[in-house]
Amino acid sequence: MFNFNDAEESKSKYLNPGIHTVKITQVVDGIASTGAPFLEFSIEDREGLGCNSRLYINTTAKTEGGKSAWDITKIAIVNLIAAINNISFDEAKAKLPAASSAAQLSAELAKMTVGKPFDIRLSGKEIQGKDGKPNWTKAEFNFGKGSVAPANSGTLTFDPSKNIKKLTPVVGQPGISNTVEPTW
Repeated sequence: MFNFNDAEESKSKYLNPGIHTVKITQVVDGIASTGAPFLEFSIEDREGLGCNSRLYINTTAKTEGGKSAWDITKIAIVNLIAAINNISFDEAKAKLPAASSAAQLSAELAKMTVGKPFDIRLSGKEIQGKDGKPNWTKAEFNFGKGSVAPANSGTLTFDPSKNIKKLTPVVGQPGISNTVEPTW
């Protein structure tokens, strides 16, 4: 007998670009295949949809006089702590401990952030589809001013034309398009 009692709608397990109330579920440290050390933050919303983002923590600048990854990452982390705790940048900076290793830093950040709700604007990045599949949009953290305490959630905005980075259209290659077109 054919029935549809156990049919379930196919759902993604990932957050889409936009404004979401989330909590950090995990902060881990690691080394990328390039050898670059990183911290990876995992978030999820009330429905369990998730997103991960890496912040690199190299302390050596790529160019002389330039900024290192850590110079950029530490500002993002302070902004995140400020948003989660609904405090100023300077107050958040004062709460953050000095760490002697990536493992110690990830453990301390996990203690300060895991399980605490905050609102975040997830930007988007269009990813080229493979094997004949259409392009898709990946949600990405916006660590800068893209996170706020839930009490300030009305201050975040999302505009797909500004907050989703589109691929440049490839001309002359069949099956590769910057827009999704129906296939009949």
